[in-house]
Amino acid sequence: MRRLLMLGVLAIGLGFGAAGAQDRSSDIQSVISRQMDAFKTDDFVTAFSFASPAIKRMFGSADRFGEMVQSGYPMVWRPSSV
Repeated sequence: MRRLLMLGVLAIGLGFGAAGAQDRSSDIQSVISRQMDAFKTDDFVTAFSFASPAIKRMFGSADRFGEMVQSGYPMVWRPSSV
């Protein structure tokens, strides 16, 4: 579960501006949920679109990002619960 949270934080970045803490939390949860939905359908292009700029630079493409998630984070790719 810690890895899932860490991946989520890394994937979305922290650029939410001056919104209140509750708004930021809601925004973060929405992005993670949308990224998880994309993983469930193997839509790595959409999942990659939620990645932070650093993650995008690190993996370079949605395909490479998807391969990393499938092989390194199967609990994110096919979670039993979120």
